[in-house]
Amino acid sequence: MFALAVSTIAAPCLAFTDEGLPPALRLGHIGHDFSTQGQCFPADGVFQVAFNESGNVHYLIARADCYAAFGSDDLALEGFEWARDSDTATRAGEQNYISRTIARLGAEATTQLADAAETELPEEMETTEPEEPNGYLYASAMYRMEDLGTVPVPQADLTLPHVGAEWGWYPLRGRLEAGHGLGIFARAYASVDTDSVRIQDETLQAGVGLRLQPFRFADLVLRGEWLIPIGEDAREGWMLSAAHDWGVGGNWRSTYVPWIIADTHLEAAWLPEEPEFVSINGETILGLAIPMTERIAFLPHGVGSVRYSEDETMHEAVGEAGLGIGLRYWFDGGGNDANEGAIDVLLQYRWFFLEDTTIPLAEDGTWVGRVIVRR
Repeated sequence: MFALAVSTIAAPCLAFTDEGLPPALRLGHIGHDFSTQGQCFPADGVFQVAFNESGNVHYLIARADCYAAFGSDDLALEGFEWARDSDTATRAGEQNYISRTIARLGAEATTQLADAAETELPEEMETTEPEEPNGYLYASAMYRMEDLGTVPVPQADLTLPHVGAEWGWYPLRGRLEAGHGLGIFARAYASVDTDSVRIQDETLQAGVGLRLQPFRFADLVLRGEWLIPIGEDAREGWMLSAAHDWGVGGNWRSTYVPWIIADTHLEAAWLPEEPEFVSINGETILGLAIPMTERIAFLPHGVGSVRYSEDETMHEAVGEAGLGIGLRYWFDGGGNDANEGAIDVLLQYRWFFLEDTTIPLAEDGTWVGRVIVRR
């Protein structure tokens, strides 16, 4: 009855906003307007009508997100449980986000996570919906407005000018529980000349190897990679590495309310063959995701990074901090493909707080441009 009343109140607004859009999407925009003002009670009814109209579980998530954002944890928990039990929550990303949020809000987080994991799915989902994606694609490019000369990147250092891509596959995922995190990968990357924005052919490096993600609860990855030299400055031999990622706010949220987004990446690499090479790299981004249109958000953020590397001829320790802006676009493969992807386009200005290197650095800081594709 309340939902009907809200839809009656909202109906006149539709004549003046978002002409030509489907009714559910127009209702979603109205619900968003209520949410941004903290009016979760009317937003609840509008989102419910939008869900009834479209069957899109994002509207159920949106109504629960509103309550969570403005401190009504009990109502938020009830809303997320409703979304969890909905037959329309068919994507693994949706189920994971709902379950994680229930765990955060609920007083009995462990029990609720177990209940979410044991929830019986419709028969068609059990046969067509993979619990986790079997493969991934990661590509990145970085440009810096400073002359660094020719800098090979055997460890694919994200803080240096480069272009590269990596593809991986987990052949046992979904078939053998113990092998869910064992995969193979191949990649290629090279440094970029900052004067001419030219790929430095002499640094072109390829690699193939095995990667192991031993724990479901942590994004820790152990890798053994055979480096294949293509350019004359590239390396050949084994490289062993370990990487860990932490992040929050990385998934698209349909509430249209800004949310905090944070990503931290830490990686250590070792080339045992002569000349021996060791590197440690880390980067953190902390900012806001401000929705602009459907699945596109503006990203004002702060960034900090450190890099350390050492071999027989060079020792380097550099630390940077700065501010940036950017855009993130979330895309989906469609159908039953749960591997949601994202494209980041970032522009940052960074200052140096640690400069122990033989490579000349810009005195006042430097502009950095980045493009990242995750799939």
